[in-house]
Amino acid sequence: LALATRQEDYLAAIYRLSEKKDSVLVSELTKLVPESSQKATKMLRRLAQQGFLTASATAVSLTPKGREKAVFLIKAHRLWESYLAKAELPQESLHEIADRLEHSTTPELVDKMNKELKHPAKDPHGKKIPR
Repeated sequence: LALATRQEDYLAAIYRLSEKKDSVLVSELTKLVPESSQKATKMLRRLAQQGFLTASATAVSLTPKGREKAVFLIKAHRLWESYLAKAELPQESLHEIADRLEHSTTPELVDKMNKELKHPAKDPHGKKIPR
């Protein structure tokens, strides 16, 4: 079952916020996702029903399934930023372009980019690229 781009954006946002802790407050997430709290709550409920996260009234955590998908998206995003930087695109446009490309990237393409870039540890912004 393929996820919609918006659903993937939620998983990636939760992952980014949870890189330093286990659960994420819903109030933190709604600052990153430009939607009303009503729409955010509905999306979180849907992702929980699909097994990507667990949710309480105030916090969410990725399940192993959700974490796997989020790690893939973050890895694809950060590799795209690295690839685009190597292609000498302007630094300020890397994130926006990578944000669009991450959603249509296959595991095979991630592997090829990773190999081509010689398995970088960090993206051009200094953020760790998941293994």
